[in-house]
Amino acid sequence: MANILDRLDSAMFLGAKIWIAKLGEKVQDEEQQEVSNSFHPAAPSSYADPGAWTLLGGMNEAKVEHETDNKEIKRVLDDGRYHTQEIKLVKKSNIKFTTPDITPEAFRLTFGLDKDITDTNPQKAFAAGVQGIEVWACIDMTDGYRGENQIARVIVRGRLSLENPVEAKDDVATAQYDLSVIDNELNEFTAKKLIVEPLGD
Repeated sequence: MANILDRLDSAMFLGAKIWIAKLGEKVQDEEQQEVSNSFHPAAPSSYADPGAWTLLGGMNEAKVEHETDNKEIKRVLDDGRYHTQEIKLVKKSNIKFTTPDITPEAFRLTFGLDKDITDTNPQKAFAAGVQGIEVWACIDMTDGYRGENQIARVIVRGRLSLENPVEAKDDVATAQYDLSVIDNELNEFTAKKLIVEPLGD
């Protein structure tokens, strides 16, 4: 099998679309279920009708970071000898990304608001203890420069915050997000066109 990543360089996240579904949102087409730690809506199928999902925009840079911890495992081999092995355990995973699409969520996080923004409804700015937004995130990765064919989809539970507040330079604004991944049995990765089978003889 040939791996398409051999031909992609770092284009995997370039132009990837990221959607969020906030915990507590009602899902109209799922019998009014509520987005929760144990339920997320079906992945968005179109921009026109995203359901409970909100599009944060297209990524123009992104990276996945893992915080690890080294552990030693000791065991006795069949012949009676001791064997020690050091392994790395992932303690925490983060997806850090930048998007030029400034959404109400970016304003909410920049100004430390407790609740979603509603026009003409004042709320306390820079409220103490605001740590982020509890969400499900859906990331549709593409082959970037090569026509934006979808190659994989990731759906994970996470806590969305801003790595840096919204920044504007030369009339261009960007938001730098940090999605701290929360371990959940519903987290999933689905390849679309990631592994390419070789042609038969």
